[in-house]
Amino acid sequence: ENFGNDSVLKLITKICEVYNVEYVIMPNNVIHFAREVGRDNDFQYRYGHNITDIKRVEDTTELYTVIKGTGKNGIEIEYTSPNASYFGHLEAEPVVNEEMETEEQLLEWLKTQIVDVPKLSIESSIPELTSRATGEYVWVIYKDSEIPIRTRITSQTKKIVNGELITSSV
Repeated sequence: ENFGNDSVLKLITKICEVYNVEYVIMPNNVIHFAREVGRDNDFQYRYGHNITDIKRVEDTTELYTVIKGTGKNGIEIEYTSPNASYFGHLEAEPVVNEEMETEEQLLEWLKTQIVDVPKLSIESSIPELTSRATGEYVWVIYKDSEIPIRTRITSQTKKIVNGELITSSV
């Protein structure tokens, strides 16, 4: 009753945010909640080899490397991410959490409050990749970087082809 009187989908989304869980709808409309849905099977996709059709979008609008926080009894601390040497000094808005009673607690909480790497979105429509499930982890090596990026399938685009619903991209 503390979540309000909204649609079922909005209520489930609120519950997932509060309890830091995800859900997947199973057969017979059974909702399965878990810390993370999906598997990590170590599949690897390399641009130009087994993956050719790829769209990449980088988002740095929420990228920060420094954050200041205040805890109980006026405890103040500043956290600087190790990525500050790479991305520079990008200061987030200060935050307050009266539940943090020690500097150590506040520091650990501050580390969870900033995004210190760019958000990278990759979309592809190769058949092998579209057979992966939402939530599944795969490795992507993009262009010449040779650096494997652990990615997660977060959404699927589906369309009807010859009367059958298929995944067209992930």
